[in-house]
Order: sequence, then structure tokens, then C-alpha cells
Amino acid sequence: MKAGLVYDPIYLEHDTGDHVENSQRLVAAMSYLKETGIEEKLTCLPARPALLEELEMIHTTEYISYVKSKAKKGGGWLDTDTVMSPKSYEAALYAAGGLMVAVEAVMRGRWIAPLLWVDHRGTMPLMIEQRASAFSIIWQSPLNLP
Repeated sequence: MKAGLVYDPIYLEHDTGDHVENSQRLVAAMSYLKETGIEEKLTCLPARPALLEELEMIHTTEYISYVKSKAKKGGGWLDTDTVMSPKSYEAALYAAGGLMVAVEAVMRGRWIAPLLWVDHRGTMPLMIEQRASAFSIIWQSPLNLP
């Protein structure tokens, strides 16, 4: 068993410009893994988008529609901390689905530990079903595990 990495290039599309949570943080982290040889020691799995049914276990249909609509209109601020780019909704779907991929890999004994490039605050109680909070667009929770 190895440690694992869940990654998808769509994560880079959550490009918030000068906001502290921007794609350059991920570029730097992935570069570090490659340069140090850590990446080759990890078992890599692709992220998948979370299904609407999975999101609705946490978020209201109205909130999901609002976030999707905000992305289609070019992004913008969801609250005082959380900004979206046009592709942030899709990236958030992959972040939530990627976390589920990682948990499934651990639960099935494929990995001993996952490495994910998702916002850790998404798993904290401040995230409520009707709005964004602390940079999190969609709550990244391991839902609906087999």
C-alpha cells in the first residue's frame, strides 16, 4: 500500500487572480512534488466530478443552481472571502468528487493516506448548505461511499 494523490488539471481553472486562493498555489505544490521525486512515489488517481445527487446530500438545490449560474455569468464574489472564476463550479465538482475518490481508495485498502489538492476548510462546520464560506464553494465531504 502507498500514499495516493488525487489530481485533475481542472483544479487550475479555479483561477481567482490575486486572491490568496489562486491556481499558482497548486502549480507550486505540483512542481515541488515533481522536483523532489515525491510524485513518483505516490499512486495517482484522477478526480471525478461529484454527482448532483451527492451534492444535494449537503447543499440545497437552490444553492447549487446559484453557484452554477454565477460561474456561467463569469464568476464573482459569493461572500466576503469566496470568489469564483468562470470555471470554479466545475473545479469545485472535481474537488468534491476527488475527495470521494480518495476516501474510497483508503477504505478499500488501496492507499494508506491520501494527498488532495482541495480546500481543507471545506470539511469544517463553517460550511453551511445555503452559502459559500471561508473560500469553500462546495463542501468537500466524502459522501455516498459504497
